[in-house]
Amino acid sequence: MLFTFISSGFSQQKETIHENQQWLQYYNKLHFAEKWSLATDLGLRFKNGFDKKTRYIARTGLIYYLSDKLQIAAGFARLGSYYQGQEVKVIETRPFQSLSMKHHQGLFNLAQRLSMEERSFKNINSDTPLSTDITLRLRYRLMFNIPLTSFNSGSSTKKISLNFGNELFLNANNDIAASTFDQNRVILGPAIQLNKSFKASIIYQYQYSSTPIENTYKQTSILRMNLKHNLDLRN
Repeated sequence: MLFTFISSGFSQQKETIHENQQWLQYYNKLHFAEKWSLATDLGLRFKNGFDKKTRYIARTGLIYYLSDKLQIAAGFARLGSYYQGQEVKVIETRPFQSLSMKHHQGLFNLAQRLSMEERSFKNINSDTPLSTDITLRLRYRLMFNIPLTSFNSGSSTKKISLNFGNELFLNANNDIAASTFDQNRVILGPAIQLNKSFKASIIYQYQYSSTPIENTYKQTSILRMNLKHNLDLRN
């Protein structure tokens, strides 16, 4: 419903660019203390059936657990955008802060996350930043997880579930950004818990985003292949 409402707001006098992308992502969470963990993820993004690289991302942050259901985090991300899939042209630096909550309701596992990012961009072939201003971006993600089935394989139990949700991105200082609306993501796909350490998922993501050009938007179909790895040093 949220995605339909946002899309309808841009339905008049607009141009839409269609594309497809493929994302490979590795997530690692290292629990090193009772209330602390270190989360790191690495990703590489392609388009047109893995024909060209579009971006890499490296992100890490500290997580503090206020309770079993509530946590805060802060960290830093670095992204590189490729030109024609050959070499990195633009570097984005992105400190971030977030508040996350988990809740179980009936058959659903519900997860919410509110994040703020401070984004800056630099041309890699120049010492001059593309802009001296920092773009503040707010993100709100609502995700549902539905357990489907489980089965024994070897010495471990495999659990299969379905993930679906929505994430909305808004530029907080729209005097700098071209539009307050940045993008919206609709997320759907299965996940399998291989063992207590590894979880794999294949996600279809429908992304609708603004561009620096007024009244021009991108509509992107994305195939995401994720691997999550949990390590616990407390035992």
